[in-house]
Order: sequence, then C-alpha cells, then structure tokens
Amino acid sequence: MVSTSILDVVTHGGLVAKLLLLVMFAFSVVSWAIVGQKLVELRRARRQTAAFLRLFRSDQEAALIYRQARELRGSPAAALFCSVYEFFVKQPRRRGAWAAQREDLWKLLEGMAGLHMARLERYLPFLATVANVSPFLGLLGTVWGIITAFFGIGLQGSASLVVVAPGMAEALSTTAVGLGAAIPAVVAYNYFSSRLAGIQRELERFAAELVMVLAAEHDPRSA
Repeated sequence: MVSTSILDVVTHGGLVAKLLLLVMFAFSVVSWAIVGQKLVELRRARRQTAAFLRLFRSDQEAALIYRQARELRGSPAAALFCSVYEFFVKQPRRRGAWAAQREDLWKLLEGMAGLHMARLERYLPFLATVANVSPFLGLLGTVWGIITAFFGIGLQGSASLVVVAPGMAEALSTTAVGLGAAIPAVVAYNYFSSRLAGIQRELERFAAELVMVLAAEHDPRSA
C-alpha cells in the first residue's frame, strides 16, 4: 500500500531515513530555541544600552552612574563602563601617570569588549553548522532513498508506482526536512551577525567616547 501522508512515510521509512530525520528534527528544535534566546538577549541589550547611554551622557556623578549601570549588565556598554570605573577606583591617582593608565585602559577596553561580544555571539556557530550540514544530511537521505527504490525495483522485477513511490517519497522527505532545518538557520545567522556587527561598532564608538571623557578628566594637559 502506498503511503498517503508524510507521517506514513516517516513511520514506514528505513532506519537510515529515520535516523537522519531525527537528527535534522533535533537540529531544528535547538536552532529555534537559540533564535528565541538570542532575540530576547539582543532586545534586552538594545533597550538597556539606550538607557545607559542616556544615563552616561547626563550630568550625574560617575559613582552614581556606576551604581545604576550595575543594574544594566545586559548592556555591553554598561558592563564596559563598570569595568573601567572599577579599574580607576583600584588605580592610585598619580599626577602625570595618565599616559601609562591610558595604555592599560585600552587593553582593558579591548579585552572586556571582546569578552562581552563573545557572550553575545555564543551559540551562533551552531546555527551556522545547522545551515551548512542539514542540506547535506537531506541529500544523503535522498541518495539512500533512491538506492532503496532501485533495490525494490530489482527485487520486485517491476517499475510500477507501487514499487517506486515509497522509496522516492522517503528520499524527498529527507530533502524537505533538511531544507526546512537549514533555511531558518541561515536567515537567523545572517540576521544575528548583522545585529552583532552593529553592536560591535556601537561599542567601539562608546569606548572612544569614554577614553575622551577620561582624558579630559585625568590628563593634566587638558586642564
């Protein structure tokens, strides 16, 4: 009897096809979980960064900004400011030492910016892997299904639709599932990569602005 639904195709398919479909289904579920988590994380980062930049550009004292910024740790810019503030609190204030402190500050900014960007980029390589691997897994299932279909033709000695259809349906189902897992992963990866590139540029601009503010405060020549 010829299968009449996708569920029938999966249920009556071969072991290889079932394993491939299971792997691709797991890939799809994890990918969508990552997409949801990243959407929430980036939305929080954008909202908190906007709030922090308004706070930073206000006329409040640095200590007050620091206390409020600690509540905005979802923002890379706020976390960067907190790290710099703590750096200067621990550093002794010596007149004429700004040049040495500035070099240490840039190293701190680069290290902390890289750390926070790595946190935001977490799990994106998995999306790239799903986008690249899933079509090939689907193709593998397709090739295997075609082999199975021809093997059935050889056993039955007939090329009728009843003999060929199950194997071909199994073959095409793995291709469809592979594309269904890969396409959303590609779209999500490109979208998040673009958003993260924007955050990276914003963080670089903020770091430069922060160094300028600190230079005006600590460099004796600016007095």
